[in-house]
Formats: sequence, C-alpha cells, structure tokens
Amino acid sequence: CVVVTAYRVFLLVTSKNIIWFALSNTFTDGIIALVEWIYYRREGGPSLQFSLNTGKELLREGYHFIISGLMVVTYSQMDRVMIGQMLTDGDVGLYTTATIICSMWFFVPTAIITSFKPSIMEIKKDGDEVKYKIRLEQLYSAIIWLSVVVAIAIFALAPVIIWILYGRDYMGAVSPLRIAIWYGVFAMIGTAREIWILCENKNKYVKYYLAIGAVINLLLNYCLIPIWGINGAAFATLITQFVTSMVAPLFFRETRIHTLIVLEALVFKWKN
Repeated sequence: CVVVTAYRVFLLVTSKNIIWFALSNTFTDGIIALVEWIYYRREGGPSLQFSLNTGKELLREGYHFIISGLMVVTYSQMDRVMIGQMLTDGDVGLYTTATIICSMWFFVPTAIITSFKPSIMEIKKDGDEVKYKIRLEQLYSAIIWLSVVVAIAIFALAPVIIWILYGRDYMGAVSPLRIAIWYGVFAMIGTAREIWILCENKNKYVKYYLAIGAVINLLLNYCLIPIWGINGAAFATLITQFVTSMVAPLFFRETRIHTLIVLEALVFKWKN
C-alpha cells in the first residue's frame, strides 16, 4: 500500500496522463502478487506446478463467482453511466465522491470477515452444526451493528467530511452520501455470505442473486434518476444491495435459511 500510494502521489506531482493512473491498478496487483509469492517461498511452500485437470476443476467450481464478479462490475458502474447520460458530468463527480466515501472504511468489516472465515469453515468441516450457526450469527451481528454505527456517524457528519476532504464545491455530495452510506450494511452482509455459500456448497446461486440485483438496479436508476437526480441513484444503490443480500435468497428454497440467519443475528446474544 505504501509503495502504490507513493507511486500515485508521484503521478499527481508530475501531472501524468490519466492512462498512468489506470495502469496503477495493474501495478497494485503486481506488487501484491510479488509480495505473496515471496512469503509463499519463505514459508517453504511446494514448487508451483500447472495441472490442466486441477485448473478445470477449479474453473468448474469457481465460474459462478467469475460470472458474479462481472455482474458486480457491471451494475456497480451502471449508476455512473446512467447519471452521465441523464444528468451532467458534474453530477457524476458528486455521486462518485459520495460512493467513494461510503466504501473508504470497508477494509474494517472485510478484515473481520476474513478473520472469522477459517474458524467457521473448520467448524463446518468438523460437523458441529450448532456451533457453526452460532459463529455465523456472531459474524453477522458484528458486521451489521458495526456498519450501522459507522453509517449513523457518517450520516451525522457528512457535511463536515465532505468539506474537509473535498471542499465547498463538493457539498452537493452530502445528500447522496447520507443515503448511500446505508448500503454498506447490506454490502457487508453479502460479503460475509460468501462463507456460508462455500460451506453449504451453494455457489451456483450467487450469480442468480447478482443478476436479480443488476435488473433491479437498472430499473430503479431508470425511474429514479430523472425524478431525484443523484439522490435517486443513491436510493437505487441502497435498494439494490438490500434486495441482493436479503430478498434474493428468499426466491430459492435451498437458500431461504440464510436470510433467517441474518435476521436472527440482529438480536443475537453473544455466547461461546
């Protein structure tokens, strides 16, 4: 992160073309891959080998997530494209500012989810279904209430945050920020759901959830942006995340239990 940040600061100072900033993403992934490879070798991992059969097996298991990833990229950028078509480039800038602030803190719940993942999967592997459900509810409870607290804080301090980070010219981003900040609650539920999806071998349903979300997002943006502008786009994002995380699993008999687990986590009492 330090190396990449320094590189981007260098680009700003030297007024490089925007293409160089786009390349910085590739540079970031390259640095991460290099560091991971160094630590892998340091820990004495086996030599890397290519296996066509293993590759086919991984692709067969993971293509659901590949398709899902493409859908996420599509509908996460859809609102900006539609704002640009229906409104102005200035509105795109204000909306983008709001959504960037919304996601600035996502590394915290993501770290919590990552720390829970090995233990939950190990418990599931051991066959202790009671403890497995408890740990899932503990995870959901932690990230939901953390997200709610952060959302309340940012909702209250939105004008101050915008003023400090971007200045007076971006105060138009306050309203969409106050709306969109709540989508983080449901976005983190969706992120944590991947653990349950893997443990229960429900991979195929992920692409269906996100397909539903993409359609909902398109329709809502089309209807709300002309009426409420960038606030309409923020509402569309919030509703889309809610539908994708909470409503979509209810459409399939095998995954309805997941929404119940999340709802139980709202009033879950912490226990071992």
